[in-house]
Amino acid sequence: MIKYKGQEIKLGAMGWTAIIILAFFLFLAFAAEILAPYGANEQVDASFLVPSGQYLLGTDDLGHDIFSLLIWGSRISLLIGICAALLGVSGGVIYGMIAGYWGGRVDRFLMRGSDIFQSLPNIPLFILIAAYAGSSLRNIVLIISVFAVPRIGRIIRGQVVSLKHNAYIQAAGMFGGSSFYLMKRHFFPEILPLVFTALINMVGRAILMESGLAFLGIGDPTSKSWGMILHYALEYPSTYLTSAWTWWVMPPSLCIALVCIGFALLGLALEDLADPRLKN
Repeated sequence: MIKYKGQEIKLGAMGWTAIIILAFFLFLAFAAEILAPYGANEQVDASFLVPSGQYLLGTDDLGHDIFSLLIWGSRISLLIGICAALLGVSGGVIYGMIAGYWGGRVDRFLMRGSDIFQSLPNIPLFILIAAYAGSSLRNIVLIISVFAVPRIGRIIRGQVVSLKHNAYIQAAGMFGGSSFYLMKRHFFPEILPLVFTALINMVGRAILMESGLAFLGIGDPTSKSWGMILHYALEYPSTYLTSAWTWWVMPPSLCIALVCIGFALLGLALEDLADPRLKN
């Protein structure tokens, strides 16, 4: 149960399911050194060993323990998702608050820029930017977060425009409240639930986008994210000619799906904070 503005908001079964899923993967990420039997780059045995008591998910084409790779991959994938979400939502909040508060030409200019940016084909641009700037983890995070700013900014802008016409905010401005004071004291606390919901949803989207980029070969080849595990598995020509796909392709795919579902369910469960009208 969560308290917000003196009201108790129940997460319900959906919210608690999401928390259990995400807590499990966060535990894997934080305790990777303890839980992973082998290092992320450690060649432990021959390639394509079937799952056994020693190697729970067998080994890949280079003799890495896939179970250990999954545990280390949880850290990389969650780190990418959280960092990209923090940058993207922060930029979107600034973008949307400036457009919504000042309005007029500033609003029209920023919203037309948002329209143009969102109409561009994302995947070809991702490939072009990654090819030019390099496909390091830092660049992947920046690419994902930059493309999230216009979409989140438009959502924030709509809420700010709605709040701007409230009498108490107009009164605060008439009594000498500066733009920075109004945004900090009145606007930001009101949009905070919306920001938090956008942040939760953005983490799952960022993890999925990183996995998609890695699948296309744009990810950081030195990282051990779930997306890169999938990339190497699907790149190997004989993966589907043997039973290796059941322990090399399916586990990281399930991890990505579960984490994205967890963040999606948590975002839905917390929508009561952003819009009390959705409360049952």
